[in-house]
Amino acid sequence: MIASRTLVCAAASTLASRITPRFQRGNTVRALASANRGNGIGRRPILIGGIAGVTTAQMGNLGNQQARAVEAAPAPDTAMAPAVAAIAALKPGAKLADGAFEVLTVNEVPEYNVACVELVHLKTGARWMHCGADDPNNVFNVAFRTTPTDDTGIAHILEHTALCGSDRYPIRDPFFNMLRRSLSTFMNAMTAADFTCYPFSTMNETDYYNLLGVYLDAAFFPKLSREDFLQEGHRLEFKDMEDKSSPLELKGVVFNEMKGAMGSQAARFNRALGATLFPTSTYHHNSGGDPVNIPTLTHDDLSASTPPTTTRPTPGCSPTETSRWNKPWPSPRNSRSPSLTASTSARSTSPTNAG
Repeated sequence: MIASRTLVCAAASTLASRITPRFQRGNTVRALASANRGNGIGRRPILIGGIAGVTTAQMGNLGNQQARAVEAAPAPDTAMAPAVAAIAALKPGAKLADGAFEVLTVNEVPEYNVACVELVHLKTGARWMHCGADDPNNVFNVAFRTTPTDDTGIAHILEHTALCGSDRYPIRDPFFNMLRRSLSTFMNAMTAADFTCYPFSTMNETDYYNLLGVYLDAAFFPKLSREDFLQEGHRLEFKDMEDKSSPLELKGVVFNEMKGAMGSQAARFNRALGATLFPTSTYHHNSGGDPVNIPTLTHDDLSASTPPTTTRPTPGCSPTETSRWNKPWPSPRNSRSPSLTASTSARSTSPTNAG
């Protein structure tokens, strides 16, 4: 009997290596090994990967009953939410928003009742990924490719400085003012190894448009003043602001943040390991900024790293362009119109540096 169990275990393990995802193979082998030792049911009696018929033979009567119940259970018939149906109905090649956007691909994820459409803005080439979901949150995220060429943390400092005031909102720190006034369920900005993103989420439609205006203006029309650079990046400051004879110290939001992030031996080791593994690519550099190198960045460097500010539509523009700019965005929730272009729900990535 032991020999036959060993044979089944070996055969099932070989089969698992062919048809089971890599992250699930360990579960299969552990359950079979447990049965081979005579311990009865393994820690996870219901196995995933399409080989339940092979593995449950060694799992006892309870394991067999549970496995058969799972196999016999009908798949749930989940009704498609209106926001999901509006996206799923789109077809590649379709034009939306008066021809401004073209649909590239449409994909459904029925397990999560989600439909996603990828669009391209024909005039600028900007890509838009819209995810419709049966979720009360309205999510928006604008992201840019920011590949560092050094360890000064220019992308990280730019992320912070962009939220310190913009063309339409030239007040001090509109981001933190919105944090106190908004009904948002999430607000932040992140700098990853090769991109920067500005996501927010709210369940209130009016709040969604308020945040959308602040975020887009900050992303595309930031002030990037020298004072904000000194606040967010780095500056020299007296240790005792009341005593001008006290020694000078380096300070700054990003500088202090990265001092904390790189303050442990493990963090320094991981950063050095990454720099060694990627000697010639952008991942050689610390996108968040190394406290040793951050003070070498100047405000002129920051300003030169951004493209010229795009000119806003003015009354001198064509009536079509002006009306597009001033026209309210479509409702983000439960829209039945196929021209829906505002995000209803999305899952963001996990960047390395949260601002």
